[in-house]
Amino acid sequence: MDCAIHKLAEALPSVEFYGELQKAFSHFNEGLFENKLPACLITLQREKNTYGYFSSERFVSSE
Repeated sequence: MDCAIHKLAEALPSVEFYGELQKAFSHFNEGLFENKLPACLITLQREKNTYGYFSSERFVSSE
């Protein structure tokens, strides 16, 4: 992690935590899927009886 991002992560816990999720995604994408998975947006939700969900093309660029 470069110095500017490291300082930002120290000041903003969400940046640090979501950065770790991105590192995990990148690790498994490379190790298990040969980097074939598309980029994704990982979010955390707190709601009872929710195991997660997938929403294809919900967050896409308008370009």
